[in-house]
Amino acid sequence: HGRIADGYFSLYSKDFDKSYIEKAVKIYADVIQEKGVTGEFRQQSLYKLGKCLELQDLTGMAMGKYEEVRTDYESQPAATALWYVKASNSLATLILNKGNPESAKKAITIYRSLIRQGIEPIEDYKSEILKIKHKYKL
Repeated sequence: HGRIADGYFSLYSKDFDKSYIEKAVKIYADVIQEKGVTGEFRQQSLYKLGKCLELQDLTGMAMGKYEEVRTDYESQPAATALWYVKASNSLATLILNKGNPESAKKAITIYRSLIRQGIEPIEDYKSEILKIKHKYKL
């Protein structure tokens, strides 16, 4: 099912027909609900669902899916941290788009969690934290 959703996502990327993204959302949501879907595949589907929701301007819902990826990974790390990192970066970006010191502090917390997990590239996360602190005078 996930590959079918990926196909709809790709079709949307080519002609921006909203019906494709709506179909992808439904399929990703179904995949997440399937029994026995755990770990990396669940995290991947949650992340991709979040991206689809972002494309539909459903930012709050997208942020919720990125948070789910993070919670899921932190409670049962997958073989790879790929989806955790992608979700963390997407979440931090959306939070920073709010453009205030409170959101900047939340984004810093996200980058610190990546550092705490020992996920590379740690120096990049440290650099992002410094940029945010400088911009928001934290």
